[in-house]
Order: sequence, then structure tokens, then C-alpha cells
Amino acid sequence: RQINNRFTKQGYTTEIVLPPHDTALLARLQEISHAWLSRPGRDERRFMLGHYSASYMQQGPLMLLRDGEGTIQAFIIQIPSFDEHEANFDLLRHTDAALGNANDFLLLQFIGYLSEQGFERLNLGLCPLAGLEKRDEQDSVVDGALRFVYANGDRFYSFSGLQRFKAKYEPNWQSRYVAYRGGLRGFTRTVNALNRAMKL
Repeated sequence: RQINNRFTKQGYTTEIVLPPHDTALLARLQEISHAWLSRPGRDERRFMLGHYSASYMQQGPLMLLRDGEGTIQAFIIQIPSFDEHEANFDLLRHTDAALGNANDFLLLQFIGYLSEQGFERLNLGLCPLAGLEKRDEQDSVVDGALRFVYANGDRFYSFSGLQRFKAKYEPNWQSRYVAYRGGLRGFTRTVNALNRAMKL
């Protein structure tokens, strides 16, 4: 409520735009996306997520966040889901000029919109490496390495920041795993393969 009140008082509004999206709108969203990706720890993770492209942005409705002067300061895209009861989103991005908590305000408005559309759930996506600190079994070399990456890798990928952002919405966490074989050597090969896949 506090976030909603602050943005409303500052004249911020949201709107839904249905595809096809015109080129002028997509050009503005591309500017926002490029600025977002220029910050430390952010990159297009194409294997795990979508990535900005004109064709990708045509896949579904957009929710735009406009400031008091009508300038678009943030956006989110609703992407198709195999489950008619569960919605999916991607590319929640904002400008440096937007008020703090712009992503929270936009996501809250987006959740309200989805509820009006009859969706029962929103998939918040992955939080890589989250939950390692709760494992009870004895640490292996791999577990230790992953814990270190999670604790110290934010300059490469915002692991802890992503988990904190999503945890505020009290999601129903579900574990996901990557299976590999061959011990430490197999783990290293798997990590390298995933890293290459995310850069394709």
C-alpha cells in the first residue's frame, strides 16, 4: 500500500498495450532495456529467460509504467503459458530516472491485472542457487563452490538480489535441478555448457 500510494501521488500510471506493438513504442522499450542491462550483474540469460528482441516483444501484452509527464519509465511483458491458470512474465525493467521500487509497483499492478483476467497464479521464475544454505547434507566440493558463487558472484549475476526481490511476494518455492555425472570434472563441463547456452 505504501508503494502504491507513493507512486500514485507522484502521478505514475500503468497501462496495458496489446500486440501488435508499434515501432516507436518498441524503440523506447529497447532504450530502457539497454540501460537496464548496462548495470553490473545484469545480462541476457537466453537459456533461462527470454531476451529483448522485436519479435519476442510481440508475443504478448505489455504493461507500461509512465511517470507524471507521461514518459515510459518501466515495462513488463506477459508471455504465453502452457497452464491456463498460471501467468508468466519476463523483462521487468526500468530506467534510472524512475522512482525507487518502480519494479515493485509495476509488478503489483501487473498482478492486479492478471487477477482481473482470471489467472490464479503468477510464475515468478527461477532464483539460481537459492536454497543452498538450507541443505542439511554434508558439503561436497561442488556445494562449497556453489555457496561461494552465490555469496560473492553478484558482480556477474545478482543471485541474492533476485532472491530478495521475489521473496517479498511470499512465493511457493519449488526446487529445480540440473543433473550431471562424472564428479567434479562432469560438474565443470556442465557449468561451462550452461554458460555457453546462456550466451547463444
